[in-house]
Amino acid sequence: MKNKGYIVVAVILACVSLALILYPTASQMINKMFDNNSIIQYNNQVSALSTTDKENMLSQAQEYNTNLYNVVSVSDSFTPNAFNIDDEYKKILSVTADGQIGSVSIPKINCNLPIYHGISEEVLDKGAVHMANTSFPIGGENTHAVVSAHTAYPGKEFFNKLTELEVGDYFYLQVLGDTLAYKVCRIDVVVPSDSRLLRVENGQDLVTLVTCTPYSVNTHRLLVRGQRDLTQEQKLQASGEEIKTSSSLMSDEGVLILVAVVAVTIMFIIIILILRRKRKENTNGKKD
Repeated sequence: MKNKGYIVVAVILACVSLALILYPTASQMINKMFDNNSIIQYNNQVSALSTTDKENMLSQAQEYNTNLYNVVSVSDSFTPNAFNIDDEYKKILSVTADGQIGSVSIPKINCNLPIYHGISEEVLDKGAVHMANTSFPIGGENTHAVVSAHTAYPGKEFFNKLTELEVGDYFYLQVLGDTLAYKVCRIDVVVPSDSRLLRVENGQDLVTLVTCTPYSVNTHRLLVRGQRDLTQEQKLQASGEEIKTSSSLMSDEGVLILVAVVAVTIMFIIIILILRRKRKENTNGKKD
């Protein structure tokens, strides 16, 4: 009985240790599933919109972007309180009840996030956000959209791997059923108060991805700027391929968890067999 007690304690400790090790991975995988579900719901609602509704929504976003053109700077761009987020702003490109305006996909780092209005902590907890007072991410000359997401957020990956992007890599924005391709053209690290690189540039179609850096320190901001690449968009349309990220159940995280579950299952089977064998031996010993 004493051996049996030791074995049970050992199994419990092993399971607890395994759970603690796998928790961050499992949490990230589950949150990716929620993100994908939000994007699917958004796409379904976009598909239900009439052509007139889409045109009206794009027209509102274009008017907003035109009004921003020639703005000297985006003041205090990383400070939520600096934004003028009113009800009119929140209505622009708002397809879902929770204010989702599209999604951002970064194949190289397996990132696929919904994009929401504003930059409050509540919204940042859900995914990526569009920074108010920057162009809406619909493309076009004289636009510079800024999309931001957390790094080192507990249980969620968000833009953790944005540091892995290099000049020449691609990321994609999907808004109102359109896919816009952006090729990384420069990468910068700045202090939070420096917003000069977020300005609209004459004739350019730009999007900058923003996150905190260094990891868990967050004293600076990483800016990954992309320039619109119409050729890449045409290639995607011609091939009919979808943007691929590894955020499915059989991603690296999913495989790791599957292996862990199988390992725990095998461990339990072995323990049960050992206990049965000992019980049989004890029973036979008593009969003798």
